[in-house]
Amino acid sequence: MRPSSSSDARVPVAQSRGAAKAAMKRGRMLVRALCCATVLVAGNGAGAQEIDARLSTSLYALERIPGCRGESGHLRALQTIALDVRRLSGARLSLHAEASYANDLRAALKDDPRVWLSTAYLRWDAPGGVVRIGRQAVWAGVGSGQVDGVRYRRSLAAGLAVDVYAGRWGRLDLRGGQDDWRSSHMLGGQVTWQRRRDTRLDLSVVSQRRPGASPSAPGLYTGDYWLTHEPAGRERRRLGFSAWRALGRGFAGSASADYDLLRERLVRVAGAARWQHGRWQAAAEGALRRAALDTGSIFALVDAQECRELSARLQYGLSRDCGMSVRATRVLYEGDDAARVACGFHCAGGSCTVTYGAGTHHDRWMLVAGYHREVARRLGLRTSVSWGRFALQDAAPADAGTPGAPAVSAAEEWQTSLSGILGAEYAAARTVQISTELQALRNPHADSDLRAMVRVSYRLRRAAAATPEGSGR
Repeated sequence: MRPSSSSDARVPVAQSRGAAKAAMKRGRMLVRALCCATVLVAGNGAGAQEIDARLSTSLYALERIPGCRGESGHLRALQTIALDVRRLSGARLSLHAEASYANDLRAALKDDPRVWLSTAYLRWDAPGGVVRIGRQAVWAGVGSGQVDGVRYRRSLAAGLAVDVYAGRWGRLDLRGGQDDWRSSHMLGGQVTWQRRRDTRLDLSVVSQRRPGASPSAPGLYTGDYWLTHEPAGRERRRLGFSAWRALGRGFAGSASADYDLLRERLVRVAGAARWQHGRWQAAAEGALRRAALDTGSIFALVDAQECRELSARLQYGLSRDCGMSVRATRVLYEGDDAARVACGFHCAGGSCTVTYGAGTHHDRWMLVAGYHREVARRLGLRTSVSWGRFALQDAAPADAGTPGAPAVSAAEEWQTSLSGILGAEYAAARTVQISTELQALRNPHADSDLRAMVRVSYRLRRAAAATPEGSGR
């Protein structure tokens, strides 16, 4: 049922803006609290805690195409803080938190200021396993994401290990507020069996549900409907299996598969074989992928096709610091295909890679080279350059598909992009490091794009019942 007037649709929009402002206020208070806690706890030398605090302040100057307000120059500021406090109550309890704050100092952007809370959890190393409570990142087979909940990991006998977790889906951006368990949750687990160092088996399962996106303006086709009705959530249920086996004489093989429990079909099957002998290394990989779309997502309405990918790699070490490699990849779609070949060389801080890619709709060459060197005791320099040349089939002449006709007959139909980076890192002290970087870009859409970045990192480490000590980062 559509709303009778647009004035009713603006009510939830105003409410969402008020909630966003309140969430932003709470986010700024949270970052300030973390900064104050870092300074106060780090400055207290009488406690028995082990503290590792890392702060980083970055400024990034750039220009872009003028926005709706006419602004083109930007000076982005980013403040990050990571705090690890161990031995809170004995040797088993610890606190871990990480947050970020970003804002533009020159232009007023719609989403500024932005506050992210990446992690904030307590860890308890129990005799039978490890328990984490709070906001944390989960990487367990098919289950991956940020959750606000509890996680338990335990190693059992005979090489078995169990990892289970449950919680609400964690929003990194604090402006969105928090969701209830019914509309946002993630729970699952992983069982791992490992025999010595030659065999490993993993079985994992996950059930995820995320709330649908809440628009702040009428849609082109939906009008004001989603402004007054709750958007449908996105749901995912997966079952995953992976295996790895060392076969001896430098050979090893692996296989994995992901199964969609809602659509009842395989969404990914992959296998790989590797070989190493002396300075030689070789690998062959293959994968079959189907579109892994969440139920309730608008992209689930698109008829997505599966793709097959085959790749092979050969690497030879010339010495301890130098080596060369070649890699070939083929991607097959229904009625389409693409191929890519890359040759690389690295030696004593420098590297160079040449890549050629061709497909039904494009041809491209790419050259990437970089070099870094420590020119003084505390000063290091680095530089890199990237050159690309590409042509799209849409720009080719009408006779490009006839026998004997080249894909691109005129040199001016090829387009070129060029970028370069020049940076330096200086360790001003054992606890302070300063990094600078200049970036230049030139392509068919940007004649001369120059950017600059400055970052100051500070790290403070204090052992239990000891004076503060620092180490560069």
